[in-house]
Amino acid sequence: MRYRAFLKGQLPHLALPTAEEERADPEGADRAYESVTAWLLTQTRDTKTFSILFRENISYGFRRNLWGLKPLGVTITLLAASASTAFMLYRYSSGHSAPTGTPGATMQQLEKHMTMKLKTRALKPAPKASAIPRSPSTRPRSRSFTASMTRLCRRANKVNQLPGKDR
Repeated sequence: MRYRAFLKGQLPHLALPTAEEERADPEGADRAYESVTAWLLTQTRDTKTFSILFRENISYGFRRNLWGLKPLGVTITLLAASASTAFMLYRYSSGHSAPTGTPGATMQQLEKHMTMKLKTRALKPAPKASAIPRSPSTRPRSRSFTASMTRLCRRANKVNQLPGKDR
């Protein structure tokens, strides 16, 4: 009733159908409601004045479009899962083995692969720690992280101090 009163105040020439008139003439009632809806749309086109309505309409349109694309997304997902399963079943049933290094590889395949790797590559011993040259920037520090941070904070406080003020 509140909305009818508002519309009656804004559009005094409009006569909205009552419940009995709506039952008697549903098409006429629909035409009346469509005209009121068209009037409301024209009155709320300003996106700055009706920003909340504008944002809600954008949100509603986005959600509606996502729901419309859901069947397509589900279909694509099912097709991809079916194709992947069919390919795995084909590979398994035709006797193709899994590539070496994959979870489906047999233990013999992995052992063969590792021995081939060891034969083709000579293992070099790691260099001694004393043989690595160290520059002053890479030498190990004796101070802890907390002590270094404390020292940096003290320096920053001295720099940020106002002239003429003592601690």
